[in-house]
Order: sequence, then C-alpha cells, then structure tokens
Amino acid sequence: MRVIDTARQSPHDIMEPGEEVPLQSMDYTLQARSVVVLISR
Repeated sequence: MRVIDTARQSPHDIMEPGEEVPLQSMDYTLQARSVVVLISR
C-alpha cells in the first residue's frame, strides 16, 4: 500500500491513515528526487 509519494500532486501525495492506496503490482516506478513510503498489511 502506498502511503507517501511526493511526486504526486496534493492531496494525493500523502494519504491519511486508513486511506492508503493498494498497489496493482509488485513494481512501482519512482520519479527523480521523490520519496515513496510503502507499507504492507
């Protein structure tokens, strides 16, 4: 689940607890100079 992706536009860059975005695959493409936080549940 994606919690933070600073390459995305606000308000989709930082998700509130309980609103995390499930990943569609095991691959995730990062943008240059961005931070991504993923969690598992």
